[in-house]
Amino acid sequence: MPFELVSEPERPLMLKDAREAAERHTITEALNATQGNIEHAAKRVGLSHASIYRYLRKFRIIPADVVTDYRPWAAHWEERRKHPLACAECRGLFVHAGALARHCKTQHAQHVGAA
Repeated sequence: MPFELVSEPERPLMLKDAREAAERHTITEALNATQGNIEHAAKRVGLSHASIYRYLRKFRIIPADVVTDYRPWAAHWEERRKHPLACAECRGLFVHAGALARHCKTQHAQHVGAA
């Protein structure tokens, strides 16, 4: 499935936009091919697992949104690292449910109290 470059009509397509669209497409396709396994997707595109996490944060890609048969949680820590949890509000990635809960409590507490 070829990727599409989206440009606004009032400005010309920039090289940076084209590069980011290609990077996003490549990472998404690698996640689909590996059924959401981040480590295998990183190897597939020639990145370290730390680098692919940076790209996931940069593009706000949540593997569960990209892969239909994605397992968001598993019993073993190694499996959890391959299939991270996502914050519903800011889309941050977390390996452990406790870390996700602490993040939501500290980062999003003011939003909950204000609502």
